[in-house]
Amino acid sequence: MPERLNRQRHLARITAILVFLLSLLASLGLLWLHAGQQVEQRKLAAVDMARFHINSLQVQLERNLSSAYALAALIKQGRGDIANFDEVAGQLLPFYPQVQALALSPGGIITRTYPLAGNDGALGLNQLTHPLQRDEAILARDARQLTITGPVALAQGGVGLIGRLPVFMTEQADSFWGFVSVVLPLSDLLARAELRRLEERGYAFELWRDRPTAGHTGPSRQRIAGSSLALSGDAITETLILPNGSWQLSLSLPGGWHDLARLSLLGLAALLFSAMLAMLVQLLARTRRQARQLALEVQQQTRDITEARHQLEATLAALPDQLLELDGNGDCLQLYARGDGISAADAGLVGRNVREVLEPTSAGVVLTALEEAARHGCSRGHQFRRRLPGGDAWFELSVSRRKTAAGATEHFVLLSRDISERRRAELEAQSLLERYRSLITASNTGAWEYDQQSGELNCSQEYFSMLGLDKDDFERRHGRRLSRAWQQLLHPEDRERAQHAFSHYLAQQRGGLYENQFRMRHVDGSWVWILSRGRTLQDGDGQPTSLTLGTHIDITQQVRDKERIHFLAHFDALTGLPNRSLLIDRTEQAIHLSRREQKPLALLFLDLDRFKTINDSLGHKIGDQLLNQVAERLRRICRAEDTISRFGGDEFILVLPLTDAAGAAHFAQRLLPAMAEPYAIQQHDIRLSVSLGIALHPHDGRHFHELYHHADIAMYQAKEAGRNGYRFFTAEMHNGYTRMLALENGLRQAIDRQQLSLVYQPQYSLGEHRLLGFEALLRWRHPELGPVSPAEFIPIAEKNGFIVSLGDWVLDTALRQLADWRAQALPPVTLGINISAAQLRQHPLCDRVRLLLQETGVPAEALELELTESVMLDHPQRALAIMDQLHELGVKLALDDFGTGYSSLSYLKRFRLARLKIDQSFVRDLLLDDEDRAIVGAIISLARNLGLGTIAEGVESPEQAQMLHHMGCEQAQGYHLGRPMAAEQATLLLQAAVVCED
Repeated sequence: MPERLNRQRHLARITAILVFLLSLLASLGLLWLHAGQQVEQRKLAAVDMARFHINSLQVQLERNLSSAYALAALIKQGRGDIANFDEVAGQLLPFYPQVQALALSPGGIITRTYPLAGNDGALGLNQLTHPLQRDEAILARDARQLTITGPVALAQGGVGLIGRLPVFMTEQADSFWGFVSVVLPLSDLLARAELRRLEERGYAFELWRDRPTAGHTGPSRQRIAGSSLALSGDAITETLILPNGSWQLSLSLPGGWHDLARLSLLGLAALLFSAMLAMLVQLLARTRRQARQLALEVQQQTRDITEARHQLEATLAALPDQLLELDGNGDCLQLYARGDGISAADAGLVGRNVREVLEPTSAGVVLTALEEAARHGCSRGHQFRRRLPGGDAWFELSVSRRKTAAGATEHFVLLSRDISERRRAELEAQSLLERYRSLITASNTGAWEYDQQSGELNCSQEYFSMLGLDKDDFERRHGRRLSRAWQQLLHPEDRERAQHAFSHYLAQQRGGLYENQFRMRHVDGSWVWILSRGRTLQDGDGQPTSLTLGTHIDITQQVRDKERIHFLAHFDALTGLPNRSLLIDRTEQAIHLSRREQKPLALLFLDLDRFKTINDSLGHKIGDQLLNQVAERLRRICRAEDTISRFGGDEFILVLPLTDAAGAAHFAQRLLPAMAEPYAIQQHDIRLSVSLGIALHPHDGRHFHELYHHADIAMYQAKEAGRNGYRFFTAEMHNGYTRMLALENGLRQAIDRQQLSLVYQPQYSLGEHRLLGFEALLRWRHPELGPVSPAEFIPIAEKNGFIVSLGDWVLDTALRQLADWRAQALPPVTLGINISAAQLRQHPLCDRVRLLLQETGVPAEALELELTESVMLDHPQRALAIMDQLHELGVKLALDDFGTGYSSLSYLKRFRLARLKIDQSFVRDLLLDDEDRAIVGAIISLARNLGLGTIAEGVESPEQAQMLHHMGCEQAQGYHLGRPMAAEQATLLLQAAVVCED
């Protein structure tokens, strides 16, 4: 029905809209036709008006211009002249009252004019060349017709028109004599044409012409006269035909040809008419629809009443309970539904009193329910028992007071429901509850029972044992009230949450499982983690009762295990500081806060100086304790908002929010002396320094990895500067670090890609200037960086451990080159090869040298291995053992750069050396510095006393060579004696040299 009515309403609205639109279109169409007719009538009237004034103007122009033809005839008659021009002109002017002046222009030049007074300024004017008259004078001459010029400013004053008639003496074009000109005042002509009457009639008008231009490039519009009202674009135009030209008169109405006011009124009337017609159609449709709807509603209500009556009868018939109507005395007035209720075993219930049907006790319950309903309007929940042939049955009453007429006896509707099954279920549930309570008492699990009505808690002994109590102790200390026990036993951080969760569960009354975790105090003062689970009991109708039963489980160990796992996942197991993953997370959060608040942030990379030496010499246990003490000092120095992390090994990362460059420098200046204080570990008093690298956000990086990387670079710069200091990251550091990485990566592939080579620097005896040997020097040409100095890549190789591979390659290449020289029968020479401390630490060095000597056939005495003093510092006993093995092979040993390191004379006397090499730093200023001369003399004297030879490096002048020889130095090398050279050049040098044998 509603859908049908909605469709009818929709259809009525559409019909009304269509009627409105059609009516409006028809009205507007008629209005449009009427407006068009009105415009045509107005335009026709304007055309008639324009033609009238044009005709009047044309008549005046033609009559006054005819004087020009009379003068032209006299000129032809006089063969180009009028002897008595002034007299003739004076006689003509009275016949043409609007002519102001007459003029003759032979050849186009004005020579005579009448009257002369006021016009004498025009004499001598050439009309064919004058810029204002030239175009139309030429037009008149070429067209051989009278031509009107103007409006123009007249010489005698005012504005006028000039009628210019060309005069030809014959019909030939070359017989042109000149012009006869007639001057007409424009104001008199317009006044006689009465054009101003057009403006008085409400018209805007303009009298204009197309004026020819020079060269006839196109006409330009010239206004002759016009109204003060602006001419609109839809003006009508009428043409005034003149000799050799035309004028145009244009008319328009300022408001347009349409009568907008009248059209607006007619349009509004059409709109109102269409709207009223549409409303009438809609009203008729609504009336018809309401009539149909009213008829349908009557039919529907009749059906609803009938259906409701049938449904009520069916409901009462199917109702298992007894429904009847009683008065206040308990008399049965009507029986609506007959079930197993009050009088299922009785007949003729209507008209009888409940006292006649029920036992006195049960009848009393019914009468009490009636009295309660009389006072309050209804009564619920009264129950009574009745003996029936099949056994005892329980019933529950619901009574409602029925509305009656004023002053009539009160009537009540009573529903009697059989609740025997529910009573039996409640008894069974009570029995189960008693058995469960017995199980709680005897159970070894933490079982509990809570009564919501009394607020009391009943628990098993195991529940109390979890807290180190027995039941009596618990009740004596805390009572049986749950709120009191929780207030005293629950952890303060968990108390409010646990109470809220349990109260929320009870308030929902949806059943389901209750589960929660919290801490409870043990009798020894510790905290026990408890997993509490429970469920509210339900009655026979599935409704929740006031009892909730549950269990408690001790999960303390599981919680500790979980916390330990979480700790190990985010913290360093040794120091307890945040580990790498937690550091990155906290740093990114700090960076986000710094970026949002536009505050600074500093990241410090801290590395313990020479920690590996302490760890290796004193053991890992001491090293671990040292790391713990370092972490503790960092905790004391840093703020609560700072983040400290052990990033790995002996490296720590410090993140300092709200810290700029000045703050970071101040922090570093406090940190360095604090970290340098002695560390007391067992019987050891350890002193330690640290190196710090500092990177600032956002200048040095916008994310953790950028800041960490740049702080790491700055830390290495601090170490290279001498340790126990700090450095801020700079762009130059990054460039240097990038180059170092490029060199480090390229160095690993330099051998395979054949980028390495050897050069050989000759060594000479100073006394006889004989070539005694060469020193093999390593060179590297990087494909992108070009030649790389050994002073740059050798330290990198020593740092990353690649120096051993480089040393093996140099040893192999140099010995094979020496073998090649010997195979060419060149004079025998000694070849010096540098050996690093890392190579010397390897026991296979002797085996490697022995194998190469056997493969190449080079005698051992031709090989000289050059060692630095650093071998004395790192495991000197091992170095002595390896050097003894090399000496046994017959290999010569030389101590390179002697005097620049930490020379130990006690070890020097034990080394089986062949000679000492005097460092070039002492030779460079030998001629100028007395101290350098003293040091060189001492080294030569020491070598001579120990039976060792000497060779000086960096000899660059003959004076240096001469002084060294004078001081007793035996051999030398340097640019003065020979630069490092390729193997081919060294071969040529050997072929030409005279070699002295030792």
